[in-house]
Amino acid sequence: MADQNPQPPPLPPPPHGVPPPGESWHDPFAPPPRYAYGGPPPKKKRRIWLILLVVFTVVGGGLVTLLFLINLFLSPAGSGGGRIGFGARLGLLRIGGLMMPGDEMDFWIKSLHEMAESNPIRGIVIRIDSPGGAVGSSQEIYETIVNIREQWKKPVYVSMGDVAASGGYYVAAAADQIYSLRGTLTGSIGVIFSKYEIGEAARRLGLDNEVIKSGRFKDAGDIMRPMKDDERDVFQFLIQDAYEQFLEDILRFRREPLQGACDQFDPAEWKDFHLDKPEEATAEAFLRQLADGRVYSGKQALKLGMVDNLGTLKDTLDALARVVHIEGRPEIYEPERKLTLRDLLMSRVDQILPRARTPRLQYLMDLP
Repeated sequence: MADQNPQPPPLPPPPHGVPPPGESWHDPFAPPPRYAYGGPPPKKKRRIWLILLVVFTVVGGGLVTLLFLINLFLSPAGSGGGRIGFGARLGLLRIGGLMMPGDEMDFWIKSLHEMAESNPIRGIVIRIDSPGGAVGSSQEIYETIVNIREQWKKPVYVSMGDVAASGGYYVAAAADQIYSLRGTLTGSIGVIFSKYEIGEAARRLGLDNEVIKSGRFKDAGDIMRPMKDDERDVFQFLIQDAYEQFLEDILRFRREPLQGACDQFDPAEWKDFHLDKPEEATAEAFLRQLADGRVYSGKQALKLGMVDNLGTLKDTLDALARVVHIEGRPEIYEPERKLTLRDLLMSRVDQILPRARTPRLQYLMDLP
């Protein structure tokens, strides 16, 4: 009788190097196991990464805070580079030469704004050594100083150098205090417009000039012909308007000193200064007597109420430091503009042709 539960045939012996079923052993000569991504899976180090993340967050937050504080207390130094630094200090800006549109003018305005916006700088001294310049440029610096005083509530002092005349005095009149050297040339309050007339010389050379214009005064001031009477009247009317603006802006902050000087003038001094005593002894009437285009020494300007004190640049800085409560020798921040090749070339041209410039309305001392 056949067996009803036949047994399966025995399995063939396993190949060499393969363990029997249900068993495992390590063959030292077997190749290393192969993984789908070329190697064993990386070990997880979640705790280490978590610690590193916390450390970086704390350190990074500290750096952000530090950068914020640096941005709060430090200001760029303008075109000259550098940093203003920490601690209370004074700003010093030097305005020299003619005040005309250009790179230097832009640097002055930008530097004044940067110093006004910088917290460490408590006050600004402007050193002026200028015979004046264009009407618009003088007024722009004047209004910038007024803005610093009224919007930023920072005092502005002026120190006059060799010359601070016409437009130079216009700018100084916006300051809280004006310091002058005894021999400083200042004043020259007035407006000037000048032009060449080369028509006769051009005709001798066989040159002629033809003008096509849209209005009767469009070529007024043409150097190729003499000025007509009505054109001269138009220019005189224009100059008088700019002159009245000059006087108005001086009186804006100098009315009280001028009034005090007028009240203290005696008859002999009116004669010594070649001034006519006005019928009404007001600051405006007194200023109109002074503002006839002449220049004064710093010592005379003090007597006339045009400046507040006699002193050097150091005297001015020390006085302002006391006002803003800086003890000891004040730290000074002075922006400096880097000279370009164009600056060097133009300075040489100005020395050779000092009057080779476009005619324009100017608050300018008439230099010899």
